[in-house]
Amino acid sequence: MTIKRTAWVCSLLVLIMFGASFWSYNLISNEAIIAIHWDVSGEADRYVSKRVGLFFPPFLAIFFVLVLSILAHLEPRSDNLKKSRKALTAVITVSVVTITILHLTQLLSLTGYDINTPQIVLILMGGMLIVVGNYMGKTRSNYLIGFRTPWSLSSEESWNKTHRVGGVLFFIVGLITIISSFILMPKQTGYILATGLISSVIYISIYSWFVWRKDPNKK
Repeated sequence: MTIKRTAWVCSLLVLIMFGASFWSYNLISNEAIIAIHWDVSGEADRYVSKRVGLFFPPFLAIFFVLVLSILAHLEPRSDNLKKSRKALTAVITVSVVTITILHLTQLLSLTGYDINTPQIVLILMGGMLIVVGNYMGKTRSNYLIGFRTPWSLSSEESWNKTHRVGGVLFFIVGLITIISSFILMPKQTGYILATGLISSVIYISIYSWFVWRKDPNKK
């Protein structure tokens, strides 16, 4: 996806969030509290007032996109980041899509619809890992996105191999998370997700060091 198309998609999603917030404003009690954060098992663990909760997600999406855009312009390895455009736009898009779905889920739940929020949260987490994992192998060495260990950043071979392996691991963890969300309780799925993520990050870090150590062209 091009940068321009990504901007249009994200803008449309933000408008949808604002529209949904205004639509539901009078349908939600003024005393209602709205979840804005969930733990690894999909259970809400942070709430805010109605006014904050209705408009926090779209502003969060705007802030997220603006910060990434600014950091992209400040990227020291700008040529490599340009070659990683597909991965960057995928990360931005899937993040804003996730924020949008979570926001709409909350609004529907607060307006009387029966929504299994923990399951949706876990499916979204799994989906993000699948998308990110699918694109990690297409990145080039940069400081903005990817598995940025000291060793992957100082060795092209370590970066490339680490991201191929890490991408596969994230894809597998995401797929298992989604499948588990349909057959296990949220807390059990959360344990699987947390264990898979922690194990993957540890393995990726160690693997990047091993590859770096054997690379004769490392910096």
